[in-house]
Amino acid sequence: MIAHLLKLFWQRKASNTLLIAEVFISFLVLMAVVTAAVYSYGNYSRPLGFEFNNVWSVTVDVKQKSDDYWSADMVESARQVELALRSFPEVEAVAGMNYPPYSFGNSITVIDRGGPTIEWSRGEVTDDLNKVLGVNVVQGRWFEQSDDASTFRPVVINRRLAAELFRGRDPIGQLLDGELGDGDWRVVGVVEGFRKDGELSGEGNYAFFRINLDDTTHRPPRTFLLRMRPGTSPSVQQDIASRLQNAVKHWSFEVETLSDMRQSNFKKRIALLLAGGFIAANLILMVALGLIGVLWQNVTRRQAEIGLRRALGASAHDIYRQVLAELIIIASAGTLLGTLVVIQFPLLGVFQSVGWQVYMVAILISLLLMYMIMLCAALYPSRLATQIQPIEALHAD
Repeated sequence: MIAHLLKLFWQRKASNTLLIAEVFISFLVLMAVVTAAVYSYGNYSRPLGFEFNNVWSVTVDVKQKSDDYWSADMVESARQVELALRSFPEVEAVAGMNYPPYSFGNSITVIDRGGPTIEWSRGEVTDDLNKVLGVNVVQGRWFEQSDDASTFRPVVINRRLAAELFRGRDPIGQLLDGELGDGDWRVVGVVEGFRKDGELSGEGNYAFFRINLDDTTHRPPRTFLLRMRPGTSPSVQQDIASRLQNAVKHWSFEVETLSDMRQSNFKKRIALLLAGGFIAANLILMVALGLIGVLWQNVTRRQAEIGLRRALGASAHDIYRQVLAELIIIASAGTLLGTLVVIQFPLLGVFQSVGWQVYMVAILISLLLMYMIMLCAALYPSRLATQIQPIEALHAD
């Protein structure tokens, strides 16, 4: 039976090519959406690496388009902003950071050590960031004031970056050998993880670089993060903005809670997933409708063949199984091609943050959904085929 079906499939390969191509494209689109959903769900269930409750963000607009330009006056103004923030009784701790959590901005560093390139996101922060965000240091230490007298520039990295850079060696005290440009950069601590872009983002490489607001050779941060006392009224946001505006009149400020930024970030990422799902659903619906039409046409054209089988003793159930089996072969050809394409991504190291496990789960879910859709599309044409009687074959001839 299987050999006969494969023979029929091969004889109709020209007419089946379009269907296989539609299944192939639909599988790729569905696979992309399912992979993103599985990846996001896996990330959501993992520790974030920092605390966002009772943390507020003060974004500073310094009226400069480029982050690479700063002056001693700008550094002094940033210092005044920090002092003004610390004067609020509701503020427990203040820290500067160039790109705060849940912001879409990033500073990326890429190095090449003769093997695969290593990429990480870079955060320039002041000493109290661990007090504000509750960053968990698992090895070594966080930045401290005594680093002002160090002969090197301290760096804190996450565990993933430590594994990639030093491959089993103790990262504490390791030098970054001038790969970051000027200065002598030395690792002083390792944090468990830090997913700046939120719960739906992957665990990438991350490094914290210390900046000192008294040092004019460091660019001032564009954002200050505040650890607020629990129960602080939201009305304090306006008081903070007003006092900062009076302290530094040539800059402007925006105060918002990290919880609000998290919610906004979450909505944008979910919206992207929903948009991808909507596109995939429409494409698959069109393919399913096309399948129904093609199968319906095939059944009509093959009345003589089906009627002859019925005359030779084939039951309605046999005809039903034949139509479904032919469709499964077509669907298998399209999804097999799609799987061969998708499997290249982990093999070639594309999207390295998406592991094998995510790809495998996504492939299984996508195959299951594709076969369910194909079988649903075949229900009505298959039922029509079972109703063909031998006498209709005679009329067809």
